[in-house]
Amino acid sequence: MDQAGHIADIGSSKGRTLLLFAKLVQLFESNNYTEVHGFDWFKGMHREQLEASKGEPMYVGDYERLKKLIELQGLDGFATINKVDLTKDLGAFFDEHPYIRYKMIYLDCGIQEVLEACLEHFWPRLVTGGIMILDHYNHQVSPNESDVVDRWIEGRAVKQVPFIRLP
Repeated sequence: MDQAGHIADIGSSKGRTLLLFAKLVQLFESNNYTEVHGFDWFKGMHREQLEASKGEPMYVGDYERLKKLIELQGLDGFATINKVDLTKDLGAFFDEHPYIRYKMIYLDCGIQEVLEACLEHFWPRLVTGGIMILDHYNHQVSPNESDVVDRWIEGRAVKQVPFIRLP
């Protein structure tokens, strides 16, 4: 809470994590400028993108429904949804918002090209002492995540929360 910056939820999908972070900010940082920025394209990911069997898209969220959930829960001003293609639109987003810095980044997308684009744009905007949470580091569900992340973190330690499985 003592860090300056916003919180990014990358791969917001249905908004569970976005809404949790927004509620925590509302409770503990209501007098600060902290906002939670959700990033998703709301089209999901195809199973073949995860090197699994082909089929229907997974993790498909509903942009309008999530906007309504934010409104109904009184989280306007705490949560913002950015409907973007993470592989193509981040450069333009940050050109438009060059001042934005993040104190926490929750990265929940297991596709290599998405990870690379996100790290290219978000890693330089993580404040000193900030935290990046990786949903699939060192796990077979996203076999490329560990290698992609390791190239960006330049030997920094990857820590694991002791009471959950994910780093």
